Amino acid sequence: MRTKTRKLYKRTTFAAVATALLAIAVGVVSSACQGPVPDRPVPQMTTVNPPEVMVDYKTGEKTVRLRVLTYNVAALPPPIGFGREGALEQIGKYLASIQDSNIAPHIILLQEAFDPDAVAPLLKYSGYPNYVHGPKRKDRAPKLDPEYTQNFKRKQYIFTGEGWGKLNHSGLAVLSNLPIVEKYSRPFRYCAGWDCLANKGVLAVEVEIPGVPDNLLIANTHLNARKASKVPKGRSLFAHNLQVYELKYFAKTTWDRQMPLIFGGDFNIRNKEDRIQHALAVLGEDEPYMLPRYYCLDPRNNCDIQLDLEGERPWARTQDIQGFANGNRVSVEPVKIMAMFDGGVFGEELSDHDGYLVEYLLRWR
Repeated sequence: MRTKTRKLYKRTTFAAVATALLAIAVGVVSSACQGPVPDRPVPQMTTVNPPEVMVDYKTGEKTVRLRVLTYNVAALPPPIGFGREGALEQIGKYLASIQDSNIAPHIILLQEAFDPDAVAPLLKYSGYPNYVHGPKRKDRAPKLDPEYTQNFKRKQYIFTGEGWGKLNHSGLAVLSNLPIVEKYSRPFRYCAGWDCLANKGVLAVEVEIPGVPDNLLIANTHLNARKASKVPKGRSLFAHNLQVYELKYFAKTTWDRQMPLIFGGDFNIRNKEDRIQHALAVLGEDEPYMLPRYYCLDPRNNCDIQLDLEGERPWARTQDIQGFANGNRVSVEPVKIMAMFDGGVFGEELSDHDGYLVEYLLRWR
């Protein structure tokens, strides 16, 4: 699975609109500041097509198979992006058409779900009853310890969007066929370039899976871009590194280790060795996180691999990542990885990213 190099539509970046904002002013700003499609307070308790609990009566072990899709849908806010309603409607209709199949995701993590006019058809047609978004445009995050920030100046490149304020929310959303009983979100305090115009961060939900003894924590995120941020490489790397520390802090303050954890999103790390090494070192320092792509490279783990994992370090050749960690009672094991919306059997290309689906086996006694 890879980020597309062939664009399906003319995608402009935050740089394009920011330049326009300098000249056009209030009318364009108000358009870019649209809010997300409203969600409902949690808990949201509707259940549709829950995974079946299987019991091994010889050992007493119980299992469920849970599928999680992460997908950057490129629904950028107008006037940056436009004309995405049709594509997201097709995404929604395809998801609805597979609801009763063995590839239907139970939970979907969306990135770049900015434009409410584009996102609304996806929500309408997909049939997922539970939906939350965040962080919101006006949400704010506390400072990191100065040990990490090293006097990072938050308004250094004002001609590429820094210091303008947040024109949009995070673009993160979670859709679920399973009850969402709690929601947590935190924006990133640190950013670089045009990325600063969106209030990127992390969105997490506790999901209740019928029959499973503990809730599952699901986290969704979108980290700072490199080239699209239009600042020097070192600047965007510094911001990305700080966001990784913010993710670590979020996990420490939000994740009850009793619960199993699955996380995903657009990490903007494809073929960026400096970003990859820092993220692995920081996030893996205290917690035994694993990546399904890495886990499934070991033939002893018996994964059903429906992705191209040939070559060296294939798990580093994508922006879109999922990871997992066990809870105290419930363990998590990837058993299938596959692409969706990649132009193959499982959906046509409808964004500049593929969808990345992982099927997990949750075990407990």
